[in-house]
Amino acid sequence: MNINNIKNLLNAYFVENWKRDIIWMGGVMAGITLLANMMNPYTYVEVFVAVIFMLVMTQRVFINLGNASQSIHYLMIPASYKEKVATNMFLVNIYAVVLMLLSIFVGYSLFYIVCKIGGVSNLSPFLGKYKTDQAGSTILLFYMALSVFFFGAVYFRKKSVLKTFSAILAVCFALSLISMLVLWLNVHLTMHTGMMNVQYSFLSDSSNLPELASNILGFIFCIGFIVFFYALSFLRLKETEA
Repeated sequence: MNINNIKNLLNAYFVENWKRDIIWMGGVMAGITLLANMMNPYTYVEVFVAVIFMLVMTQRVFINLGNASQSIHYLMIPASYKEKVATNMFLVNIYAVVLMLLSIFVGYSLFYIVCKIGGVSNLSPFLGKYKTDQAGSTILLFYMALSVFFFGAVYFRKKSVLKTFSAILAVCFALSLISMLVLWLNVHLTMHTGMMNVQYSFLSDSSNLPELASNILGFIFCIGFIVFFYALSFLRLKETEA
């Protein structure tokens, strides 16, 4: 990959979108955070909205693929498919995430200042509501979802957020049906009650893995999941250019 091509792609994006990002993403997100905390400081409405903004961002960075003439122009830009995907990965995974975090910080800071000036008592510590013991797993789950919607933006091109979400629901529904069918077959066709008790006992015993080993396996799975969908994104754009 040519670093100069990536710089040119980033410059082109920021020239066209920096004002809109600051006003419509940063400003709106800060305002939502302020209002949400003023209404109820113990909810996480702003976090939910930020996640939606992030998923929409995956569609925006590939929006040119959804229009025939713009798609041709985008694919003809003097940069390889690897450089285009890498640029958009930076915009989605770093730039937009930092923008959302700064916007929430600004909105929450304004809320805190207003409460202090107004003499509100029993305020939680500054940014205390966002502290959690599950921060690591939450971040991994967020980036897993982001990788799926990123691939969906390359694959579906138009209305990718809605189509990707629909595809996820369809897959979950299909897996649920398969799981229920397999369970039904095991219970009613192949297993006696005694065998079921032995199997359930075995599963119960085998689930008591050391916590550290379980965490490591979960971390490896999440990283592999993220790498897999970004690799698919590279392959899909390469196929589109071809």
